[in-house]
Amino acid sequence: MAQKDAYSDMALRCMTTRKLAAAEKGRDDYMGQKKDLEKQVATLQEVVKTTNDKCCKINETFTKSESERKCLQQEVADLKNRLGLRDAGVQQAVEKAKRDMAIKYEDRIGRANRKIKLINSTLRVNIVLLAEVRSNIELIGLLKKGEVPDLNAELVTLKKQEAGLLSATDEFAFHMGKLEDILKDLSAGGTESRVVDAEADAVPASSSSGPSGDEDSNSTTGGPLYVELIGFSDDPLGLQASPCCQE
Repeated sequence: MAQKDAYSDMALRCMTTRKLAAAEKGRDDYMGQKKDLEKQVATLQEVVKTTNDKCCKINETFTKSESERKCLQQEVADLKNRLGLRDAGVQQAVEKAKRDMAIKYEDRIGRANRKIKLINSTLRVNIVLLAEVRSNIELIGLLKKGEVPDLNAELVTLKKQEAGLLSATDEFAFHMGKLEDILKDLSAGGTESRVVDAEADAVPASSSSGPSGDEDSNSTTGGPLYVELIGFSDDPLGLQASPCCQE
């Protein structure tokens, strides 16, 4: 009986020893796994810390960039306002300069317009009258010398000269009208300048060519023998044309 109990105690001790060894082995395995997990946790904590640091830096950079963006937007808005004020000031200065120019040159433009009207009326008439007077003087000189010109030939020559003079008169009136338009624009304070180009603008006449070569051979003075101004019935010299001339 005692031997049997001894065997039982031995078996129990062996079983307990094996269980204890298995428990110790399990404990060692658990401790190893625990250490591995602790290392992984430490690594993850380090990663989390690094990530948090990066997030903080990114947030700081974003905040700084946002602040700079707002400052730049404000600077752009201020610059636009200054440019708008400057443009308005420039426009006002331009308008004032145009008004000042119009006021400054208004009197000169008025005088120029009056000169143009004078040229278009009295001076043109006087030029034609001067040509008539010279022709009559030449005619009187020829009559005093007893030289009677060929009236038919003179009439043909005068007709040719008349066509050329009418064309030149139309061209003169056309350019004077252009000059009047320019002066009107200046008096109104306009800023668009008109350039009168003789080659580009159309002249209301068939041709502006001068007298033909036949006109240079009618007399030594180069002018017609007698010219009567249309619209003036009185002879400026008090002379009446002879019946042959009236024909």
